[in-house]
Amino acid sequence: MLKALPVLKFLNAPLRNHAYTFSQELFPSLVYCHHEMSMQEFFSMGGYAFYVWTSYGLAFLVLLLNFVLPQQHHRHLLKMLARKQRRAEHDHLNPQA
Repeated sequence: MLKALPVLKFLNAPLRNHAYTFSQELFPSLVYCHHEMSMQEFFSMGGYAFYVWTSYGLAFLVLLLNFVLPQQHHRHLLKMLARKQRRAEHDHLNPQA
């Protein structure tokens, strides 16, 4: 016979404590884990520090580029339009015909 899933037990739980009961049934080790973590343990990320911090760095770089590049492009377009406008005014005042 099939064993009942923890989710099915959750459906019969009282509503007042449903989130805690659900997490307790599915992830009992996470609910009762009150381990204090040192800074060294935090930065080592359980042995995956290179992957984790590289991912954070790349994500930060993408966010930074999404902020900086459009600003640079906008400034470049404004300078180009100002140059074209000056050239058009100059050509209008001094026709070389």
